[in-house]
Amino acid sequence: MKLFEKKKDGNRRNLYFCGKRFLSYKKKNNQPIEVKTYFTTLNYFNEYTNGQITRSDEKCHMRILKYLEKYMYALDYDLEIEPTNEYNNPIWQLWLQGEENMPPIVKICTESVKKYNPERNIILLTKDNLKDYVDLPEYIWDKYEKGVITHTHFSDIVRFYLLYKYGGTWADATIFMSDKMPEYIKNSDFFVFKDLTSSLIKLKMTLEQFVIVNNMRDFGSWTNSISFIHSKKGNKLIGNNLKLMLEYWKNEDSICHYLFCSYFFTLVIFSDKKLKEDFIKAPYIISTNEYGALQGCLYEHYDEKMVKQIMNLTPIHKLTYKNQDKNVYEDSLLNHILKYGLDDVAKNLVHVERE
Repeated sequence: MKLFEKKKDGNRRNLYFCGKRFLSYKKKNNQPIEVKTYFTTLNYFNEYTNGQITRSDEKCHMRILKYLEKYMYALDYDLEIEPTNEYNNPIWQLWLQGEENMPPIVKICTESVKKYNPERNIILLTKDNLKDYVDLPEYIWDKYEKGVITHTHFSDIVRFYLLYKYGGTWADATIFMSDKMPEYIKNSDFFVFKDLTSSLIKLKMTLEQFVIVNNMRDFGSWTNSISFIHSKKGNKLIGNNLKLMLEYWKNEDSICHYLFCSYFFTLVIFSDKKLKEDFIKAPYIISTNEYGALQGCLYEHYDEKMVKQIMNLTPIHKLTYKNQDKNVYEDSLLNHILKYGLDDVAKNLVHVERE
C-alpha cells in the first residue's frame, strides 16, 4: 500500500493516506475549491483518545521513518557538486519576488542582517539570479514549476545545496538580528538552533530508543530549525540530507509529512556514528523555543521588558510575515517594529549589559 495516493471521482479529486481518504476537492482555474477534510494524516497516525496523544505516537514517528528509510541507499551516491571557495563565507537569503516586493517586516529583517554583518558577503537569491548559484536536477525544477514541490520544500533543497557547495550561513528572509552573530557560530563546522530534546541524544542511543524518549506530537521539529544554519562547505551532514531529498523527489509527487526533511535529518544522524558524534559536539547555545520567542510576541501587547529579555537570550530571531491581516493590538510588537523600524527595536532595546 502506498503512503499517499491520488484518485479521481468524476470532477472531484480525492487524496488517500494509507488507503483512507483524508481530502477531497474540485479544481477551478487550477486552484482547489470545495475542499472537504475527513481527518488529518497526523491524527490518523497518532490515534487520539479523547483529545490526548497516546503512546502510539511512537508508532506514528517510526512509521514515517521506516517509510523514508527506503531512500537511505542514496547515501552511497556521490553528489555531482564540487565544493568551492568562490564566495567567502557568505550569508544566503531567498526572496524569489525580489527585494522590491518584500513585505515591510521582511524588509526590516533583511536590513537587520545587513546591519549586523557588514563584513559578510550577503547574497539575496531571487527568481532572476537563482540559477546562477544553484544547479539542480531537471526533475526538481520541473516539479517545482508544476507546483508538485512547494516553495517551502524547494527552499529546503536550495539551502542544503548552497551550504554544501559554498558553505556559509543560511538565514531565512524572516530572520531578524538584534546584534552581531556570535563568533562561535561563524567559526563552527556546523550549527543549527537545536530543540531541547536534541540534548537527549546519546552516542549509544538507537533510533528506536530516541523515538520513545522523544514521544511528542511534532517530532519533525525536534532536530533543529533549518531556517538558520551555518556550515562549512562539503559538510557531510548537509550533503547526506541533500542526497535523500533529491532521491525522494525523484520518486515522489507528494510529502509524507510537512517536516519530512527533519525526519531525514534524524535518519542521517543515526545512520553514522561519526555524524551523530559531530551533531552532539556542535555548539548548543539555545533551544528553538527562545529562538522563536520573539515571533510569539509579534501580535501581543508590546512589552519592552520582555523584548529585552528575549533579545538578551539570543541575537538571532525567527519572525514571520504571515497572518499580518489578522486583528492585532494597536500597541503590538509587530506594529512597534513597523512604526519605529530597526534602530529602535535593535539598538535602543538590546544594547544593555549582558551578564
